[in-house]
Amino acid sequence: MPTARIDPARLHVAEFSDFYGTPAYRTARERVTRAHQEQPAFHATCTRMVTGVLRTTMPTDWTPTADQLTAGTEYLDRELPFLLDTPAILGVPASVFAHRATPALAGFLYGPNTPLPAVATQVFVTVEPLPVTG
Repeated sequence: MPTARIDPARLHVAEFSDFYGTPAYRTARERVTRAHQEQPAFHATCTRMVTGVLRTTMPTDWTPTADQLTAGTEYLDRELPFLLDTPAILGVPASVFAHRATPALAGFLYGPNTPLPAVATQVFVTVEPLPVTG
């Protein structure tokens, strides 16, 4: 099986919250806030995403409360700046955000004429495990 080799001197680990106070993060977060206010489809998509995640661990007939939706949306909103402009937030030339699934918000962030476009040097990839052979 192939392995990745990373020079430990080049490896840095940080939490998203380490960047909350930076100007680039705050700018990207303001864009997310405006999108919620000005784009009903964006806000509705966020709400559907949060509801879907919350329901994965709850009984079938469960409905999230307003407070639960607010908390879930806040969590999502704190992550979204990294899908918009990680290069500016981290001070790097380019960034690839990798996740196990393509978010429903991808159409708002990536591609021509998107309503909340990520910077050109920010890309997103979906990763999947290799199939088990044997």
